Amino acid sequence: MKFEDKVYLADKIYWTFINKLEDYTDKMVVKMFVIDNPDDEGTINTELGSELYYEIEDTLDEID
Repeated sequence: MKFEDKVYLADKIYWTFINKLEDYTDKMVVKMFVIDNPDDEGTINTELGSELYYEIEDTLDEID
């Protein structure tokens, strides 16, 4: 799998998960994974969020 494809899929899986959390859980659960970026209007991953994202990438590497 090309790197760009892997990153695209990892991002899609990660944000699908985060959006479902946001839809069905308390906002505090979501904040365990992403927080507002104080420098702009976006978000940044927490340590746990980064770990989850990289685990998704690693899993995609394993199935390639």
